[in-house]
Amino acid sequence: TISANTYTIGKDGTWSSTKTTSMTTEGTGFTSTTVMTTNNSGMWDFLGGVGEFKKNERVTFNTTSMDWTSTTTTSITGGGSSSETSSGKETYADGEMAMIYLIVESKKKELQLSSEGENKSTDTDASGTDTSTSTSSTKMTLVQK
Repeated sequence: TISANTYTIGKDGTWSSTKTTSMTTEGTGFTSTTVMTTNNSGMWDFLGGVGEFKKNERVTFNTTSMDWTSTTTTSITGGGSSSETSSGKETYADGEMAMIYLIVESKKKELQLSSEGENKSTDTDASGTDTSTSTSSTKMTLVQK
């Protein structure tokens, strides 16, 4: 579950975001909930025309810094609980961690973006060939407040 997802986009080409998610797992005799908050920041820019895309039809968000905090609380049926918190920080070189979005619609105070991807891999060993495919689809609307 995503409980918060906020982007701040500066006119100077900088951006930052905060995203909070939670996941609950239930098993025999326990319930475990993990809440994670991720803070990203970096640079953004409209892309020039390339191939079928015209100038300003796509935007890139280049992440240069990410920090996160995760807290997992586990409750045992019949009593007892535990909590564990971890955190980390990562930095990236310019262009190392970038997402490119297609601009679906641009209004005065609203920007609708989408991104789709597909990854195929094939592994062959003595027991045969395995092929896997993963797809992703992201749609978001950024609204000026």
